[in-house]
Amino acid sequence: MNNHLTRAIIGCDTTWDYAQLMPIGCLLWRDLVGYTPRVMLVGNEAAWSVDSCTSAALAALRHHGIEHVFVRPAPSYKTSTVAMTARTHAACDPALPGEAWLLLADADLWPTSRSVYRRHEHRAERAVAYFHNANCFQNKEEVLSGWDAQVPFQPISSNYFTMRVGGFRELYRYASPDSGESVRATLDEHLRPRMERIPEKASDAQWHFDEYRMSERLCRQPWFDRDVVLVPRGGEHPRGHLAPWAEGGDWEGGMRVEEWVDVHIRKGVYAERRWEKLLPVLHRLLPMHAEWMRGYFEDSVKDAR
Repeated sequence: MNNHLTRAIIGCDTTWDYAQLMPIGCLLWRDLVGYTPRVMLVGNEAAWSVDSCTSAALAALRHHGIEHVFVRPAPSYKTSTVAMTARTHAACDPALPGEAWLLLADADLWPTSRSVYRRHEHRAERAVAYFHNANCFQNKEEVLSGWDAQVPFQPISSNYFTMRVGGFRELYRYASPDSGESVRATLDEHLRPRMERIPEKASDAQWHFDEYRMSERLCRQPWFDRDVVLVPRGGEHPRGHLAPWAEGGDWEGGMRVEEWVDVHIRKGVYAERRWEKLLPVLHRLLPMHAEWMRGYFEDSVKDAR
Protein backbone atom coordinates (compact mmCIF):
# COMPACT_ATOMS: atom_id res chain seq x y z
CA MET A 1 0.00 0.00 0.00
CA ASN A 2 1.49 3.33 -1.10
CA ASN A 3 0.84 5.75 1.74
CA HIS A 4 2.42 8.78 0.08
CA LEU A 5 -0.18 9.42 -2.63
CA THR A 6 -3.57 11.04 -2.29
CA ARG A 7 -6.32 8.47 -2.64
CA ALA A 8 -9.29 9.21 -4.88
CA ILE A 9 -12.24 7.56 -3.11
CA ILE A 10 -15.12 6.43 -5.33
CA GLY A 11 -18.36 4.86 -4.09
CA CYS A 12 -20.28 2.64 -6.50
CA ASP A 13 -23.20 0.22 -6.50
CA THR A 14 -24.06 -2.28 -9.25
CA THR A 15 -26.20 0.14 -11.27
CA TRP A 16 -24.91 -0.05 -14.84
CA ASP A 17 -24.95 3.73 -15.28
CA TYR A 18 -22.12 3.96 -12.76
CA ALA A 19 -20.52 0.52 -12.66
CA GLN A 20 -19.47 0.63 -16.31
CA LEU A 21 -17.86 4.07 -16.00
CA MET A 22 -16.13 3.53 -12.66
CA PRO A 23 -12.97 1.65 -13.82
CA ILE A 24 -12.24 4.33 -16.44
CA GLY A 25 -12.54 7.02 -13.79
CA CYS A 26 -10.09 5.08 -11.63
CA LEU A 27 -7.54 4.96 -14.45
CA LEU A 28 -7.88 8.71 -15.01
CA TRP A 29 -7.26 9.43 -11.34
CA ARG A 30 -4.26 7.10 -11.29
CA ASP A 31 -2.58 7.56 -14.68
CA LEU A 32 -3.59 11.12 -15.54
CA VAL A 33 -3.78 12.88 -12.16
CA GLY A 34 -1.35 10.62 -10.30
CA TYR A 35 -3.46 9.50 -7.34
CA THR A 36 -4.25 6.05 -5.96
CA PRO A 37 -7.92 5.19 -6.55
CA ARG A 38 -9.86 3.18 -4.01
CA VAL A 39 -13.41 2.03 -4.77
CA MET A 40 -16.04 1.32 -2.14
CA LEU A 41 -18.17 -1.37 -3.84
CA VAL A 42 -21.64 -1.87 -2.38
CA GLY A 43 -22.33 -5.60 -2.19
CA ASN A 44 -20.07 -8.64 -2.32
CA GLU A 45 -18.19 -10.51 -5.02
CA ALA A 46 -21.29 -12.48 -5.98
CA ALA A 47 -23.33 -9.30 -6.44
CA TRP A 48 -20.60 -7.94 -8.72
CA SER A 49 -20.59 -11.08 -10.87
CA VAL A 50 -24.21 -11.36 -12.01
CA ASP A 51 -24.02 -9.74 -15.44
CA SER A 52 -21.58 -8.59 -18.11
CA CYS A 53 -21.33 -5.02 -16.84
CA THR A 54 -20.60 -5.68 -13.18
CA SER A 55 -18.37 -8.66 -14.00
CA ALA A 56 -16.33 -6.60 -16.45
CA ALA A 57 -16.03 -3.75 -13.94
CA LEU A 58 -14.78 -6.02 -11.16
CA ALA A 59 -12.39 -7.78 -13.55
CA ALA A 60 -11.07 -4.36 -14.63
CA LEU A 61 -10.28 -3.36 -11.06
CA ARG A 62 -8.35 -6.58 -10.56
CA HIS A 63 -6.60 -6.40 -13.92
CA HIS A 64 -5.28 -2.91 -13.16
CA GLY A 65 -4.53 -3.58 -9.50
CA ILE A 66 -6.98 -0.95 -8.26
CA GLU A 67 -7.80 -0.99 -4.54
CA HIS A 68 -11.40 -1.93 -3.81
CA VAL A 69 -13.38 -2.67 -0.67
CA PHE A 70 -16.72 -4.49 -0.52
CA VAL A 71 -19.26 -2.68 1.65
CA ARG A 72 -22.31 -4.51 2.93
CA PRO A 73 -25.67 -2.97 1.92
CA ALA A 74 -27.61 -1.44 4.80
CA PRO A 75 -31.25 -2.56 5.14
CA SER A 76 -33.85 0.19 4.56
CA TYR A 77 -31.43 2.40 2.63
CA LYS A 78 -30.76 2.74 -1.08
CA THR A 79 -27.54 1.21 -2.34
CA SER A 80 -26.71 4.59 -3.88
CA THR A 81 -26.98 6.20 -0.42
CA VAL A 82 -24.65 3.54 0.99
CA ALA A 83 -22.19 4.09 -1.87
CA MET A 84 -22.00 7.84 -1.36
CA THR A 85 -21.80 7.59 2.43
CA ALA A 86 -19.11 4.92 2.16
CA ARG A 87 -16.76 7.48 0.61
CA THR A 88 -16.70 9.54 3.80
CA HIS A 89 -16.20 6.32 5.78
CA ALA A 90 -13.20 5.03 3.85
CA ALA A 91 -10.98 6.45 6.60
CA CYS A 92 -12.30 3.92 9.11
CA ASP A 93 -9.78 1.46 7.63
CA PRO A 94 -7.06 1.31 10.32
CA ALA A 95 -4.46 0.50 7.66
CA LEU A 96 -4.72 4.02 6.22
CA PRO A 97 -2.22 6.43 7.81
CA GLY A 98 -3.72 9.50 9.43
CA GLU A 99 -1.63 11.94 7.38
CA ALA A 100 -2.75 10.59 3.98
CA TRP A 101 -5.15 12.70 1.90
CA LEU A 102 -8.50 11.36 0.68
CA LEU A 103 -10.25 13.02 -2.28
CA LEU A 104 -13.93 12.09 -2.75
CA ALA A 105 -14.98 11.45 -6.35
CA ASP A 106 -17.93 10.23 -8.42
CA ALA A 107 -17.86 7.23 -10.74
CA ASP A 108 -19.32 9.24 -13.63
CA LEU A 109 -17.40 12.49 -13.11
CA TRP A 110 -14.00 12.12 -14.71
CA PRO A 111 -10.97 14.39 -14.19
CA THR A 112 -9.30 15.70 -17.36
CA SER A 113 -6.75 18.03 -15.73
CA ARG A 114 -3.74 16.95 -13.73
CA SER A 115 -2.81 20.25 -12.09
CA VAL A 116 -6.22 21.40 -10.83
CA TYR A 117 -6.62 18.66 -8.25
CA ARG A 118 -3.18 18.90 -6.67
CA ARG A 119 -3.63 22.21 -4.84
CA HIS A 120 -4.13 20.56 -1.44
CA GLU A 121 -0.95 18.52 -1.32
CA HIS A 122 1.30 21.04 0.43
CA ARG A 123 -1.27 23.17 2.23
CA ALA A 124 -1.26 23.56 6.00
CA GLU A 125 -5.06 23.79 6.25
CA ARG A 126 -7.08 20.75 7.24
CA ALA A 127 -9.26 20.47 4.13
CA VAL A 128 -9.75 21.72 0.58
CA ALA A 129 -13.24 21.78 -0.95
CA TYR A 130 -12.67 21.94 -4.69
CA PHE A 131 -15.66 23.60 -6.38
CA HIS A 132 -17.43 23.91 -3.02
CA ASN A 133 -20.24 25.94 -4.58
CA ALA A 134 -21.42 23.26 -7.01
CA ASN A 135 -24.49 22.88 -4.77
CA CYS A 136 -24.78 26.67 -4.20
CA PHE A 137 -23.35 26.46 -0.68
CA GLN A 138 -24.01 29.78 1.10
CA ASN A 139 -22.57 29.75 4.61
CA LYS A 140 -22.17 27.63 7.71
CA GLU A 141 -25.10 29.31 9.50
CA GLU A 142 -27.55 28.07 6.86
CA VAL A 143 -26.06 24.57 7.01
CA LEU A 144 -26.32 24.29 10.80
CA SER A 145 -29.80 25.77 11.07
CA GLY A 146 -31.06 23.51 8.28
CA TRP A 147 -29.47 20.41 9.82
CA ASP A 148 -30.86 21.13 13.28
CA ALA A 149 -34.35 21.83 11.92
CA GLN A 150 -34.17 18.78 9.62
CA VAL A 151 -35.03 20.88 6.57
CA PRO A 152 -33.19 21.08 3.21
CA PHE A 153 -30.19 23.39 2.82
CA GLN A 154 -27.39 23.98 0.33
CA PRO A 155 -24.48 21.70 1.34
CA ILE A 156 -20.82 21.79 0.43
CA SER A 157 -20.27 19.53 -2.56
CA SER A 158 -18.65 16.24 -1.62
CA ASN A 159 -17.24 15.83 -5.12
CA TYR A 160 -13.52 16.58 -4.94
CA PHE A 161 -13.68 17.36 -1.23
CA THR A 162 -10.24 16.57 0.17
CA MET A 163 -9.10 16.02 3.75
CA ARG A 164 -6.57 13.91 5.57
CA VAL A 165 -7.56 10.53 6.97
CA GLY A 166 -7.09 11.81 10.51
CA GLY A 167 -9.47 14.66 9.80
CA PHE A 168 -12.22 12.31 8.63
CA ARG A 169 -11.73 10.20 11.74
CA GLU A 170 -11.98 13.27 13.95
CA LEU A 171 -15.19 14.43 12.26
CA TYR A 172 -17.05 11.13 12.06
CA ARG A 173 -15.78 9.17 15.07
CA TYR A 174 -16.55 5.92 13.29
CA ALA A 175 -18.55 3.29 15.11
CA SER A 176 -16.45 0.45 13.69
CA PRO A 177 -13.29 -0.20 11.66
CA ASP A 178 -15.56 -2.17 9.31
CA SER A 179 -16.85 0.17 6.59
CA GLY A 180 -20.23 -1.56 6.25
CA GLU A 181 -20.96 -1.44 9.98
CA SER A 182 -19.73 2.13 10.24
CA VAL A 183 -21.90 3.32 7.35
CA ARG A 184 -24.97 1.58 8.75
CA ALA A 185 -24.42 3.14 12.19
CA THR A 186 -24.22 6.63 10.66
CA LEU A 187 -27.35 6.09 8.58
CA ASP A 188 -29.31 4.68 11.52
CA GLU A 189 -28.35 7.55 13.81
CA HIS A 190 -28.61 10.51 11.48
CA LEU A 191 -30.64 9.58 8.38
CA ARG A 192 -33.35 7.32 9.78
CA PRO A 193 -34.89 10.08 12.00
CA ARG A 194 -35.18 12.28 8.92
CA MET A 195 -36.85 9.49 6.96
CA GLU A 196 -39.29 8.78 9.79
CA ARG A 197 -40.12 12.45 10.34
CA ILE A 198 -41.90 12.67 6.96
CA PRO A 199 -42.40 9.07 5.77
CA GLU A 200 -43.77 10.07 2.36
CA LYS A 201 -40.48 11.89 1.70
CA ALA A 202 -38.21 9.18 3.05
CA SER A 203 -36.72 8.62 -0.38
CA ASP A 204 -35.95 12.32 -0.81
CA ALA A 205 -34.22 12.38 2.58
CA GLN A 206 -31.60 9.96 1.26
CA TRP A 207 -30.68 12.23 -1.66
CA HIS A 208 -27.42 14.06 -0.89
CA PHE A 209 -27.44 12.79 2.70
CA ASP A 210 -23.69 12.25 2.57
CA GLU A 211 -23.18 15.90 1.65
CA TYR A 212 -25.61 17.08 4.31
CA ARG A 213 -23.81 15.12 7.00
CA MET A 214 -20.34 16.10 5.82
CA SER A 215 -21.31 19.79 5.66
CA GLU A 216 -22.82 19.69 9.15
CA ARG A 217 -19.74 18.03 10.60
CA LEU A 218 -17.42 20.58 8.96
CA CYS A 219 -19.45 23.67 9.80
CA ARG A 220 -19.78 22.54 13.42
CA GLN A 221 -16.00 22.74 13.93
CA PRO A 222 -14.44 25.87 15.47
CA TRP A 223 -11.68 25.69 12.84
CA PHE A 224 -14.00 25.70 9.81
CA ASP A 225 -13.43 29.34 8.85
CA ARG A 226 -9.64 29.17 8.99
CA ASP A 227 -8.89 25.57 8.05
CA VAL A 228 -11.24 24.71 5.18
CA VAL A 229 -10.13 26.14 1.83
CA LEU A 230 -13.15 26.81 -0.40
CA VAL A 231 -12.26 26.67 -4.10
CA PRO A 232 -15.16 28.06 -6.18
CA ARG A 233 -16.30 26.96 -9.59
CA GLY A 234 -17.46 29.91 -11.69
CA GLY A 235 -20.47 30.47 -13.89
CA GLU A 236 -24.05 29.29 -14.06
CA HIS A 237 -22.84 26.51 -16.33
CA PRO A 238 -19.58 25.95 -14.50
CA ARG A 239 -16.57 27.00 -16.47
CA GLY A 240 -14.28 24.05 -16.92
CA HIS A 241 -17.02 21.45 -16.44
CA LEU A 242 -17.78 19.71 -19.72
CA ALA A 243 -21.09 17.83 -20.03
CA PRO A 244 -20.70 16.56 -23.60
CA TRP A 245 -24.01 14.76 -23.99
CA ALA A 246 -26.11 17.61 -22.58
CA GLU A 247 -24.23 20.21 -24.63
CA GLY A 248 -24.02 18.20 -27.82
CA GLY A 249 -20.25 18.04 -27.76
CA ASP A 250 -18.65 17.05 -31.04
CA TRP A 251 -15.99 14.57 -30.02
CA GLU A 252 -15.12 13.70 -33.59
CA GLY A 253 -14.68 17.39 -34.46
CA GLY A 254 -11.56 17.68 -32.39
CA MET A 255 -12.90 19.08 -29.12
CA ARG A 256 -9.92 19.77 -26.87
CA VAL A 257 -11.04 17.98 -23.74
CA GLU A 258 -7.64 18.65 -22.21
CA GLU A 259 -8.67 22.29 -21.80
CA TRP A 260 -11.46 21.31 -19.42
CA VAL A 261 -11.31 20.42 -15.73
CA ASP A 262 -13.60 17.39 -15.79
CA VAL A 263 -16.22 15.58 -17.83
CA HIS A 264 -19.64 14.55 -16.51
CA ILE A 265 -20.68 11.46 -18.44
CA ARG A 266 -24.31 10.97 -19.42
CA LYS A 267 -25.96 7.89 -17.96
CA GLY A 268 -26.65 4.95 -20.24
CA VAL A 269 -23.34 4.99 -22.10
CA TYR A 270 -23.83 1.26 -22.66
CA ALA A 271 -26.97 1.93 -24.75
CA GLU A 272 -26.72 2.36 -28.52
CA ARG A 273 -22.95 2.03 -28.34
CA ARG A 274 -22.64 5.59 -27.07
CA TRP A 275 -19.30 4.64 -25.61
CA GLU A 276 -17.93 4.68 -29.17
CA LYS A 277 -18.02 8.48 -28.95
CA LEU A 278 -15.94 8.39 -25.79
CA LEU A 279 -13.09 6.32 -27.17
CA PRO A 280 -11.35 9.02 -29.24
CA VAL A 281 -11.08 11.39 -26.29
CA LEU A 282 -10.16 8.60 -23.88
CA HIS A 283 -7.39 7.55 -26.25
CA ARG A 284 -5.96 11.07 -25.95
CA LEU A 285 -6.17 11.04 -22.16
CA LEU A 286 -5.15 7.42 -21.57
CA PRO A 287 -3.21 6.32 -24.67
CA MET A 288 -1.55 3.49 -22.77
CA HIS A 289 -4.96 1.83 -22.27
CA ALA A 290 -6.44 2.41 -25.74
CA GLU A 291 -6.63 -1.23 -26.81
CA TRP A 292 -7.80 -2.45 -23.41
CA MET A 293 -10.63 0.13 -23.21
CA ARG A 294 -12.25 -1.00 -26.46
CA GLY A 295 -12.25 -4.60 -25.27
CA TYR A 296 -13.58 -3.53 -21.88
CA PHE A 297 -16.55 -1.68 -23.32
CA GLU A 298 -17.31 -4.57 -25.68
CA ASP A 299 -17.29 -7.05 -22.77
CA SER A 300 -19.37 -4.83 -20.50
CA VAL A 301 -22.33 -4.48 -22.88
CA LYS A 302 -22.75 -8.13 -23.86
CA ASP A 303 -25.90 -8.53 -21.74
CA ALA A 304 -27.38 -5.30 -23.15
CA ARG A 305 -27.54 -6.60 -26.73
